[in-house]
Amino acid sequence: MYPQYCKIGKITSRASLKLRLKQLEEQYHRFMEEAYSLMYIDSGISDILFFEALRLKKRLLRFKSPV
Repeated sequence: MYPQYCKIGKITSRASLKLRLKQLEEQYHRFMEEAYSLMYIDSGISDILFFEALRLKKRLLRFKSPV
């Protein structure tokens, strides 16, 4: 069987997807809070955290969008 047609190991349950979404949302909020708290202390770290939070938000929107 060709690997592109094999679905073994490719299907995830809805429960694990919801858990993954919840973890990503929590991580996004944590990054945003840390970025705001470090904004005036160290702007370099704050910028990195904002960038990571934006990357997480893009992933969240991609997961939540209907296919």
